[in-house]
Amino acid sequence: MSPGYVTGSGPQASYGPGYWVEGVELVSGGGHAAVVLHGSDGWGLLAAWRARRQYIWAAGERNVFGILRFLFARAGLEFSSVGSSSESANLYPAFTVHPGESGLTAVRRLLAFLPDVIYLRGEFAFLKEPLATESAAYAYGTEHALLRGRYRAGAVEPNRAQVFGDEVFAERLDWPGVEAVYDRLVQVHDQTLTSVAQAEDRGDAVLRKAALAAANGEIVVPVNCGQELYDVIEVT
Repeated sequence: MSPGYVTGSGPQASYGPGYWVEGVELVSGGGHAAVVLHGSDGWGLLAAWRARRQYIWAAGERNVFGILRFLFARAGLEFSSVGSSSESANLYPAFTVHPGESGLTAVRRLLAFLPDVIYLRGEFAFLKEPLATESAAYAYGTEHALLRGRYRAGAVEPNRAQVFGDEVFAERLDWPGVEAVYDRLVQVHDQTLTSVAQAEDRGDAVLRKAALAAANGEIVVPVNCGQELYDVIEVT
């Protein structure tokens, strides 16, 4: 079942999230009966997969995107890009998946290299870099009613990143954040970084993720089946 709308262009539907049934439960009593389906989404499939042996990629052998695609394939999921970062294609790290390690843990370690995020659509996983310059895809508060909202802007932490690579070093600062609460430092050590440009990109990725985490809030609206995770929205 795919929810949707009847629009000026005709009926349009959203593919929606995908779930895999892992259990069936019958509940009855008090004159009522129900069948409860227990399932997992793609993240659950990735967490359930565990490496049967050690997987090793030497530096320069495969880029981060390729390793991510390999891991998602182990869980039966397709992996693609919708505006992923240049680092995902240009960084070829030395990386090891240890025996017994879950696919989810390995993916999280790889994402630490990147400014990107991953979202799921059915059995498809997409890699995306959330840019500060990205245009809004939808607006709430005018034609689409806004029932309730909560908005919070907190201090960015960390606001200063020092990155140490293989005989390279870079430092990146979020100056507005430093001016607001003084410096809050994080140090990153990664011997797979072999150029200042790579170290700078890693520092930028760390600060970008911190900036996204500092903006927190939620809105309550009538259901919108056309919205997707990491869409940029406007609220008025």
